[in-house]
Amino acid sequence: MADSTSRWAEAMREISARLEEMPGERGYPAYLSSRLAEFYERAGRVEPLGMDDPGSVSIVGAVSPPGGDFSEPVTQNTLRVVKNFWALDKDLAEKRHFPSINWDDSCVSRYLYYSTSL
Repeated sequence: MADSTSRWAEAMREISARLEEMPGERGYPAYLSSRLAEFYERAGRVEPLGMDDPGSVSIVGAVSPPGGDFSEPVTQNTLRVVKNFWALDKDLAEKRHFPSINWDDSCVSRYLYYSTSL
């Protein structure tokens, strides 16, 4: 589980600025999308050493965009890579509606839907 990929991306932005690298969108490093993809693409089927049965690795990441702005680069690059994204809504949480998932802003893979409905 990744606590907050947003904070990780903020740290990358600060380090990139100190190294005087060419900034990308909103000051994030130009390689932000490839680093996020490298992280999330680690998930999947695995063959453990010395075992006959395959396994799987799941990654659950949390993106905390500033001000709930889903148009910012970390959220947008994450959406390009992941198959499922649950957008939490502050207004729903304040109304004590849990889980406070805003289904209009969320996306769920059709594969996940069909594989669980069999």
